[in-house]
Amino acid sequence: MKILLFIFILVFAVGCKRADVEKHPLMKRAEECREEGDFQAAANGYKRLLEKYPDNPLLHLKLATLCDESLERPDGAIFHYEEYLALTPADAPDRQEIIAYRDAAKKRLIASISPKNPELDALKKENQALRNRIEELKKYLFAMQQRRPSNQPPPERFSAPSPAKVSVEETSGDDFDIYIVKAGDTPGRIARQYYGAASKYYLIMQANDLTGSRSLRIGQKLKIPKVTK
Repeated sequence: MKILLFIFILVFAVGCKRADVEKHPLMKRAEECREEGDFQAAANGYKRLLEKYPDNPLLHLKLATLCDESLERPDGAIFHYEEYLALTPADAPDRQEIIAYRDAAKKRLIASISPKNPELDALKKENQALRNRIEELKKYLFAMQQRRPSNQPPPERFSAPSPAKVSVEETSGDDFDIYIVKAGDTPGRIARQYYGAASKYYLIMQANDLTGSRSLRIGQKLKIPKVTK
């Protein structure tokens, strides 16, 4: 009888602690920051909660998916996936899925530290060329402003027309849909739209060789694998 009472008290305490974490103001603020795209602020909020609840698996899972999907920190993702697995039962229904996420993060970490990455080098050169072009345009605009007479009103500014909201095209294959990236998209948000669960973002990342949210570009076409329900 005493053993059953102890188990009941333990389960009740764990349940209360989880409820406390989910209702905590820091958790609410961290979730808001994540939705707004301020991923570093969200991570800081989760970490502050971990100081108070160091053995809470939910917080480790939140940090793991944030590092994996949005911060491009596979090392952090691996650590928090491991902590989550250590704090949850061996027969937890999502265990194999979390192990798959962890193993995928390990592969990305190994790829990121490889000595040669021609694709990455090409992107760096392209970014540098764009920065140089922006600096040239800034100098040109500054020179034009200096040449304009002081009594001449500044030129009227026209706002560029808003692009049409086009996000999904018709299916172009038997095994996948085509999705066009728009502002604010992340793999998790797209996965939630197609699969009803942000946790399946890894299917989109694997199908398109993505390393995180920063790999997305507005107007980019993504393959969205079809999943049999």
